[in-house]
Formats: sequence, C-alpha cells, structure tokens
Amino acid sequence: MSTEQAKSGVGAAPAQRIERVVQPNPELAELIFQKHTEIFDAVRDEHPLYQGLYRKDYDPLAASPDTTFYLAWNNDKLVGHLIASNNIADVRWLSDAYFEKHYPNKLAAKKLHFVASLGVDNGCSPKLVTGLIDALVVAIAREGGVAIAEFRMTKHNARLPVLIAGRSTSLAEATVRRLPSEQFFAFEVANLRDDPLNLREGVRSIVEVPGWDLPAKILGSTIQLTS
Repeated sequence: MSTEQAKSGVGAAPAQRIERVVQPNPELAELIFQKHTEIFDAVRDEHPLYQGLYRKDYDPLAASPDTTFYLAWNNDKLVGHLIASNNIADVRWLSDAYFEKHYPNKLAAKKLHFVASLGVDNGCSPKLVTGLIDALVVAIAREGGVAIAEFRMTKHNARLPVLIAGRSTSLAEATVRRLPSEQFFAFEVANLRDDPLNLREGVRSIVEVPGWDLPAKILGSTIQLTS
C-alpha cells in the first residue's frame, strides 16, 4: 500500500479512480491542500486574482460535514480534486442574501452546491477530469439541485463552462444560467438518466473511472476552476 493510499484509508485500488470523501482525516486534508496549492501556484502569473484557496478558506471547508471532496487518483498519485460545499455560510466571500432571494428553496434544503475549487495536474488524463465533473453532476441530479461555479477565465479554463454544461445535459436534464456577475454560472440538474461512476453515498467511496475519453483539445493542457 502506498503512502497516499494509507492516508486516504484505501487498500488495493484501480489505477485511475475517483474517490468521494467527506471530512477527510488530517493527513488526507493536508495532502489535498498541498496538491491544490501546487496546481494553482503554477498559474499565479496568469490572472490578477489568485485562482486557488488560501489556508484560511480551505480549512473550514475541509472540516465541514457539508463539503464533499471528489479526488482523482492516477496509480498512487493524487492528480486532481473538485471541492463542493452545500453550506453557503462556509464560503465567506459569497452573498447569502443573494442566494436566499434567488434560490430560497434549494438553499434551505441544502441542494445548492458551490464549487469552491476544481484543479488538476498538467497533463492529467481527460477521463479523470470528466470523472470529477460527472461525480458532481450525478450527485446534484439525484437530488434535483443546483451547482454554482465561478470561472476566473484564463487560457486554461475557458472551455470549462461548456464542458460542465455538456456533461450535465448528457447525464440528466439541465439548465445553465449565467448569474449577474459574468464569472458565475448556475447549473440546475435533475432527472438523472445515466450514472457512469456509481459512487456510493457516505463518508468515503471509490470507483474505477470508465474507459471513455475526451479529445485533449477540448480541455487544453492544464485546467483550473476555482472561486
């Protein structure tokens, strides 16, 4: 068993896999943050605003039972993550008043999920990127929820709104809206038609990523999406 598998509580596992974790243990939480920082530090010079999460923003998310981590593994290496929170109070830079006005029922039912971060290593397999997105889309579609994502556009993530919208409409019924700030999108997803991953609910589950792939030109060489 590798060090990273030990940290995540995983024994023998498929080479390319998506893991779903809620409240990761301290070692795994630190591993995720270090990988997150590595990914986003590499593009600090491409946007006036830092694309990643600072420690003061990450730690409350990692400790919250309302945050779900979707992790992409390639053999024994953590290569990507998607962090989503269904508690707006845990995301200090969002306006709770806005979401109370426009999504009162979804917010009250905790069916409003904010994508706090999506990042992958340079050269990460496109199917792992798609796996991260599918994991989120399926979870939201099962409950008839909404994903809110902020895109600080760089050359690396310009196609991500199209990719997320495409996966949403492929797997379920989906409506995509641009919110008043042009950086924010709402993906409302319901009536799931297909679940290519079949991740279980609960504190931790792991599945092998299916064999599908996407053309590299759709994704670019590096992908970041963060709030």
